Amino acid sequence: MGKNLSVIIPTYNEAKNIEPTARAVLRSLALADISDYELLILDSGSTDGTIEIIRKLKSQNPNIQVTVFSSGYDLGKKYVEGVKMATKQYIAYVPGDDETDHESITKNFQAVESADIILTYTINPIVRSLRRRIISKLYTFILNTLFGMKIKYYNGTCIFPTDAVKKLTLVSTNFSYMSEIVLRLVNSGYHYRELDNKIRDKGNAPSHALGLNGFIDAGKTITKLFWELRVKKFFSK
Repeated sequence: MGKNLSVIIPTYNEAKNIEPTARAVLRSLALADISDYELLILDSGSTDGTIEIIRKLKSQNPNIQVTVFSSGYDLGKKYVEGVKMATKQYIAYVPGDDETDHESITKNFQAVESADIILTYTINPIVRSLRRRIISKLYTFILNTLFGMKIKYYNGTCIFPTDAVKKLTLVSTNFSYMSEIVLRLVNSGYHYRELDNKIRDKGNAPSHALGLNGFIDAGKTITKLFWELRVKKFFSK
């Protein structure tokens, strides 16, 4: 059986970016020789014309599915809903802001089945703000220290086995969902491969992950994971 892939693409007010993102994903799927695929575009109440664009894309390709949630639907919730909808063997994530370098998307797709999990890390983080780079490095350091890992980056455009993610009950509903999935699966024995990725310069666009809700979600998620994966596991030996 050939490779097959569900690609989750979350959007919110990405009218300028979603179409080039979708075209890049479709092109990368073709270059990776993946013909059995689905694009799951999940929007959370965009008001800038994004919804009209993604519905047009759906009308042009039967493998594209569109779901529109109410405004304020957090990224983690959209991802989880995408996982529930996914029907293919693997799940990939590509943000709808056209930030991920198109050649990197192709490389990620080509690596499907080369390991249980595909993790990615950014090799040109300089295009992001200094504050975001510092917080990202600190976040990675904290996770690696607490959980005994040597992972380069937790919140990249990861690819997971669909069935494994469907079985998880996640704590995070916001921007820590990806790192939670990585930690839970690696802790369960899944092997990973790390790929370097480039990101496109978006002019230091602000990240919602750096807001108060993002920090609260990260604190709650890390605390719960440390209790489950380290403390309870230690005392159950």
